[in-house]
Amino acid sequence: MAYSPGGSGIVRLTADYKVRADGVLEVVETIDYAYERNGHRLDRALQVRRPADTGNLLTGSAQRGRDRVWKITGITATDATGAAVAVDVSERDPLLPPYTGGSVDGWDSRLADLRVKIGPDLPSVDASPGVAERPRSTTFVLRYQVRGALERVGHDYELNWPDRHRVASGDESDELDAPTPEIRLEVPGELVTAGCAGYYAVAENFRRTRPTSPCSTTQDAPRQARFSSQRKNSTVTVTARIPRSSVEDGGALYDDPPVPRSAWITRALAGAAVLAGMWGVIAGTQRRQRSRRLIS
Repeated sequence: MAYSPGGSGIVRLTADYKVRADGVLEVVETIDYAYERNGHRLDRALQVRRPADTGNLLTGSAQRGRDRVWKITGITATDATGAAVAVDVSERDPLLPPYTGGSVDGWDSRLADLRVKIGPDLPSVDASPGVAERPRSTTFVLRYQVRGALERVGHDYELNWPDRHRVASGDESDELDAPTPEIRLEVPGELVTAGCAGYYAVAENFRRTRPTSPCSTTQDAPRQARFSSQRKNSTVTVTARIPRSSVEDGGALYDDPPVPRSAWITRALAGAAVLAGMWGVIAGTQRRQRSRRLIS
């Protein structure tokens, strides 16, 4: 069964982005969350790997190549009062079956996400027909830092978070659809350009598509901007350019993709064959030496 986080319980997500002079993006997300009948705690999925070639992220890749990666650190969470809440972080194994059925294994798609579980589980409630569901809502504040959120574009750096290619790829995972009415941005140098795109989920014929929706940009100051979704329940991706001189260490991060399990099996078999061959040589040498001693 493909991993599917419980992000569908997110009612509203607003975010504050701050690009530091060292190229790290600081993120603060305020998440209104509605527990469903099962009482499962919030699962927030943060994208950390995809193929660098964005031609089609979901059809798989026959060749090894560079992957676009994001390094996420400093993950903490609080409730609305500022009290710390439990956070459980694990990376979704890219060797496991991906979200879609278009690939043989996770290495073919090379998508990976951090699974951030926030807060406690609650007792499940009666789901019998006719029993009304009582809303169980709360607010969490999630904080983390991202290295690799900037990309070099001409003489500038461009912010790319969350990854617009993944959101627009056709991935049907529901955790990509966190309703995001507003994102606020602060950068170390004056903004060159700033813009955003909205996406909303449409479920039809057992498939989920994600058409674009209007998103407005308001520049409040030379280094600050706000991005607002113009359609209810749409998610938002942000792009903003800043001069390269305003950031000491920016630029996208790339990494070789994980080695598929089949490759490890092949390597193990090859290693076993080499060992068997070496043992055969040693055994043959010992037999010849014994034969010479008997003859002499």
